[in-house]
Amino acid sequence: ARAVLEEALAKKIDSATVHLLLGQIARNAREWDRAVEQYTLAAQKDPSEPLAHVNLGNLYAGKGDWARAEPAYARYTELRPT
Repeated sequence: ARAVLEEALAKKIDSATVHLLLGQIARNAREWDRAVEQYTLAAQKDPSEPLAHVNLGNLYAGKGDWARAEPAYARYTELRPT
């Protein structure tokens, strides 16, 4: 799956969805820094994508980085208040 998504990026199919999926793959592989990188790119590509923000919040919280987790969760709450 990772190879297919990276091929999509190489073909300039650069979307928030591709980065979200790459972030999920990285997170499942416990590649925390890569997951943060991919979720950050997803949030940059589509700032209104709530999954990018909540996943960033979860990763930062897991690392104990509450200074970064809190704004990520706040943005998620703004986008999905319920």
